[in-house]
Amino acid sequence: MKIISKSLYTLGFAAMAILSLPTIATAAGHAYIGAELGIGSTNSEAILNKYLSGTIHFSSDTLGQAGVFGGYDFDDTFGAEIGYNDYSSNEATINSDSITWSGHTWDFLGVARKHFRNSNWEVYGKAGLAYESTDIKIQTSSLNKDYNAAAFAPELVGGAAYSFNAHWAANASYAYIFSDAKYGDPNDSKQAGVSMFSAGVAYKF
Repeated sequence: MKIISKSLYTLGFAAMAILSLPTIATAAGHAYIGAELGIGSTNSEAILNKYLSGTIHFSSDTLGQAGVFGGYDFDDTFGAEIGYNDYSSNEATINSDSITWSGHTWDFLGVARKHFRNSNWEVYGKAGLAYESTDIKIQTSSLNKDYNAAAFAPELVGGAAYSFNAHWAANASYAYIFSDAKYGDPNDSKQAGVSMFSAGVAYKF
């Protein structure tokens, strides 16, 4: 319950911060906000192989994601965006040994869009950095510890959007965070790579 409450609190705080973005809008461009849900996976082999050996059982083969984002389009092609994503917890077990991890990211991205003439469709790409933070709990016969690992990592996103009108649009995208899956030591700040398919809606001001 503590992890869920903390995640909801942080997600709400991120949403309020992003909702303040429209105040920077000018006649030259426009601000937007949005929310999305996703499903994907994390490259967690390193931590699992370090502490567990044998046939590993996962609580889930997938990773759930809920996020909010906001940005500013300088023109019809280029913009900048920040976002917050919260990821569901996952657990790997062998007999009585287990490792549980959950995390979130803050995304700082540049955006490039291509609008199709006489169409409501557009494609886009995003590139930048993700600040990835992971809470890890290890319980084995020889070790019992909790800690957090956090680091910046490159992120790429590709997707498409459909505008229903001048304000509302739906989008679908694929994102990958290029982290090095070597966490498992509190002195090692490297993270596991994240692969995520997401869909959501956005509102343009």
